[in-house]
Amino acid sequence: MKAEQIIYTSCRRGISGTSSGFQNYSYSPEMGKWINSGDAIGLLQSYQPPRQADLPALPSKEEAQSLFPRREFFGPLEGPDHLYGMALCSYIGRDYPEGSVRGGNFISHVLALPIEQVKGYPCEYIDSASFQTWMDADLARSQTTPDPLPSLSIESNPNISLQAVQDFLEDDRSDVFELMLRCLLTRNEGGYPHKLVIVDDKDNFALWVAALEYALPVRQARSYAFSSYEYDLQITPAVVVRAVKGCLHGIGDASMAYNFVFNFETGELPAPPDANEDVDAFCEFAASALCYAPNSLSVNNSYLDATEYADVDARVGTGYILCQLAAGTMAAVDCTSDQISRGCSFLVDFGSPEQCRSMVDSLLESSGAQVMPKEWTDAVEGGIQAIGKAQPNVAAHAATELVNRLKTMFTASNVSEDLYQQNRSLAQILSQVAGRDLNVELFRLLTEDGSAALDLGQSNGQVPWTVRAYASILSSSLLSSFTQIGGLPQGVSGQEMLASLGRENAAAVNKLVTSLATSSASTGSAIFESLVSQWGQDPALVSMLGFLVVEARPTAKDVENLAVARLWQIFLQEPEPNRINHIASLLKSGRTDVALDHLLALGDQSQSDPVPYYRFLAQLLHSPIGNFIITQADALLDKSWSLHGQSVAWGVACLSLMSQLPGMTKSEVWQKVQELDQQVNFIPNTQSQAQDAQTLEKFCSETGLAIPDHINLCMQALRLSQLAQAASNRRQDQILIDALCKSIRQAGPKLAVNKAGNQLNAYIEHLAISIAPVATESGQIETAWMQSMPMQTIATMLCQVLRQVAALHNETEIMLLLATYLPYVLNKSRHVLIQEGPFINFAAQQMGDAGFKSSSINKLLEDDRQLNKLNDRYQKRFGSSFNSGDFRSLLSKIHQKMQANEKQDGRGGFFSMFRRS
Repeated sequence: MKAEQIIYTSCRRGISGTSSGFQNYSYSPEMGKWINSGDAIGLLQSYQPPRQADLPALPSKEEAQSLFPRREFFGPLEGPDHLYGMALCSYIGRDYPEGSVRGGNFISHVLALPIEQVKGYPCEYIDSASFQTWMDADLARSQTTPDPLPSLSIESNPNISLQAVQDFLEDDRSDVFELMLRCLLTRNEGGYPHKLVIVDDKDNFALWVAALEYALPVRQARSYAFSSYEYDLQITPAVVVRAVKGCLHGIGDASMAYNFVFNFETGELPAPPDANEDVDAFCEFAASALCYAPNSLSVNNSYLDATEYADVDARVGTGYILCQLAAGTMAAVDCTSDQISRGCSFLVDFGSPEQCRSMVDSLLESSGAQVMPKEWTDAVEGGIQAIGKAQPNVAAHAATELVNRLKTMFTASNVSEDLYQQNRSLAQILSQVAGRDLNVELFRLLTEDGSAALDLGQSNGQVPWTVRAYASILSSSLLSSFTQIGGLPQGVSGQEMLASLGRENAAAVNKLVTSLATSSASTGSAIFESLVSQWGQDPALVSMLGFLVVEARPTAKDVENLAVARLWQIFLQEPEPNRINHIASLLKSGRTDVALDHLLALGDQSQSDPVPYYRFLAQLLHSPIGNFIITQADALLDKSWSLHGQSVAWGVACLSLMSQLPGMTKSEVWQKVQELDQQVNFIPNTQSQAQDAQTLEKFCSETGLAIPDHINLCMQALRLSQLAQAASNRRQDQILIDALCKSIRQAGPKLAVNKAGNQLNAYIEHLAISIAPVATESGQIETAWMQSMPMQTIATMLCQVLRQVAALHNETEIMLLLATYLPYVLNKSRHVLIQEGPFINFAAQQMGDAGFKSSSINKLLEDDRQLNKLNDRYQKRFGSSFNSGDFRSLLSKIHQKMQANEKQDGRGGFFSMFRRS
C-alpha cells in the first residue's frame, strides 16, 4: 500500500521554511498539495510527553525510545481529499542545537493516502517498520534545504493478524471483547459520543484495536480513529485510545466516568451499555467467530460491503440480521417487529436492489406461511412500503408475486380469511407503490381462470369470505371502468348500465346478482348489504345494483324489499334531473309498481311543502316517460290534492299540475278551484291571506277560468287598501291611482256580497278602515270607494266610512266628508237615500264618541269665514262647491243632537236610518 509522507520535528531548516524550530522537515510532493488544500494533516503532528517525575528531562536516545510512549494515531482526516492518516510520533527530548539543554523535541512521521485506497485493515500497519522514529542530529542541524520525500510503500506488521487476534482472545478475553465491541457500536447513544479508553500495554492495545477492526468490514474499520497515546484524553478525536500514567485527565479523573474505561491493570470494566437485540446478536457472533472461525466473518462483511453503509454504530447489528435473512439461516417469522422495521429502514438508506429484493422475499415468505400478530404485520407493511418506494423494481416484482399468491388462495382449500387479508394488505401496499391496481389485476386472473370456483351457495345467512373478497375485487374493477367511461348511462335499465362496464364486469356482477336472487332471505340479504357496503362510495353503482336486483325479482321478498329500500334512499338524495332518470330506469327495468310507489312515497315526504313535488311531477309529465304519469294520473292526483291541506298556494300549485294533464277538463279544474275558494279569507287581515287570493286569481286568469266569489271580494279589499296607500304617498303615482280607481268602480257593482254571509258588515268595516285616511283626498277617490260595493250596501259603506273618519279625530276631514254626504241625506241622490233623522243621530253619536264637542261645531256654524274656508278646500278637492245653506242646516241639526247627547248621554240606532229609493 503506497502512501505520501511528511516528517515534522524541530530543526534548523525545513523544506519550506527559512527559520529554525518546529516545522515540516520534508514531505512528498503530493503531501504538499494536500497540506495546501486544507486537509487536516496537522492533527497528526503533535506530541506532549506524560507528566511523570521519574522520566528524565533530557533522555538519551535509548531512554527516549524505551521510556516515553509513542503516539500512534490512525484515522480518517477532515478535508477535501478524504484522506486516511497514519502517524507515529516519537519523543526525542533534547532539541537539535549542539549543547542544547532544552527538551521537548519529537519527530512526527505521517503517512496518508485517499481513504478509498486503504484496502486492508489499518491495524495491520501499527508499529510498521516504514515509520521513522528518530531524527539524526546532523540532519536536524544542517542548513541545507532538505530534498522532497518520495512516496512510500508501507510495510505491514507481521505481528498483527487474524491468527494473532484469535490467539489473543482465546486467552479468556472473548467475553471482554464482546463487551468492548458492544461499547464501540453504542458509543453514540445518549447524545454525546463515548470513547473507549483502554489501560493495557502497547502490544495488547494493538491487538484489542485489531480485534475490533477484524470484527468489521474494512470500510467500517477505517471510519473511526484510534490512538496508542494521548496526553489529553478528553480532547482527542480518537474513538479508541490507550491511557498511560501521566496523562492529563487520567483514569482517576471524574471526567472519565462518561467514557467506557477498560482498565486491565486493575480489572475494572464498564457496565454493559443498553443495546438492541441486533447488536447483542452481532457482538456474540463476532466474538465467537474471532475465537473459533475467523473466516466466517467474511459472509457478513461481504453483505455490508454490498451496501452503502460506512459507519460504526448499532446499525452494524441490523446489517448482521439482514445478512442472516439473506443467507437463509434466519426466517423473518423469527424476527421481532422492531428488527423488521430497523432492517427495512437500513435497506432503504443503504441497501442495494438485490438486498432489498431478498429482504422483501423473506418477508413475503413468512407472511404467506402463517397469520402473524398485528404488530409484526404493521412493521412488515411499513417496511415493504418504504422499500418499494425506494426500489420501484422490487415493488413491481413483489406485487406480481403477491397477486399470484392471492389468486391461489381463492381456489385453495382451508385458507383462512385472516391469512388472505394479511397478504392482501401487503399486496395493496406494493401495488400502490408500483402504480398498479391490485383489484383489477386479481379480478382479471380470477375471471380468466375457470377453476376459480367460489362458494356462493352458502345458506346459513353468512357471506363466505371468498364472496366478500371477490365482490371487493369486482368493486375495484367496476370503479376503474366507471372512471374510464365517465359514469353510467342514465335513464336505462340496470342491465344496460352494467353492459357499459364491459363484458368481464357484467358477467361477474350478474353472477353475484343471480346468487343473491336465488338464495335464502338471510344469505341474499347479507350478500346485498355486503355489495352495498363495498360499492357505496359511488351511489350510481349502488343504484345499478338495486335496479338489477328488482329486475331479477328475487325469490325471497325480503331481498327485493331491501333493494327497493336502498333505491328509495338514493332517490331521496338525488337532485330532480337524476330523479327523473331514476324513475325511467325503474320503468326500463320493468318495475312500474316500484316507480309508482316511489312517487307516492315522495308525496308523503312532501307534506311540509308539496310545491317541489308538484313541480317534479310536472317535469316527469313533460319528460320522455310522461306517458307513465298520464297512465297513473288518478293515483298521483289523489295523492297530490291530499297534500295541499289548508294552503291555497299549495292547492294552486297542484291545480297547475292538473291543468297540464291531457284529458283534464276545465270543469274538473273549476271544481277544485271552488274548493280552494272556500278556503280563502275574503277579509285579508294578513299578508299570507292576501297572497292566497292573488295566487288563485292569477291562476284563474291564466287558465281562462272565472274568478271565484270569495276571491273577488278579497281582491276588491286589496285594491282599496292599495289605493289608500298610493294616495297617502307624498309623491303620488297618478297612473296607478287611476288604474286602481277604475278597477274598483268596475268590480264594485258585480261583487257577490251575498257570499259574505254574516260577515258582510265585518267586510264593509274592513273596507272602510282601509279607505278612511284618504276618503276625502279627491273626487276621483271618493267616487271610487263610494262605488266599491253594490248599490244595496253603499249606505252601509257610507256610514262605516263616517265612523272610521271620525275616529281619526280630524275635524276638517269629518266636515268635508259630511259635505260629500249632502246629496244622500237630503234625498238628492238617485241611487242611495239615507233617512235624515237616523243619520243625524248616527253622525252625532260617532262624532261624540270620537271626542268631538258640540261647542266646536257651534263655532264653525257661527263663523262664516271658517265655513267659506272649508268650502274652498272642498272645491279644491272635489272640483265644485257644496251648498252652504244645506250644509249649515245639516250641521246645525247634528250640533243640536250632540248637545242633547252630551246632556243625556243618549244612543241612536244604526240600521233604522237606511231606506232604499
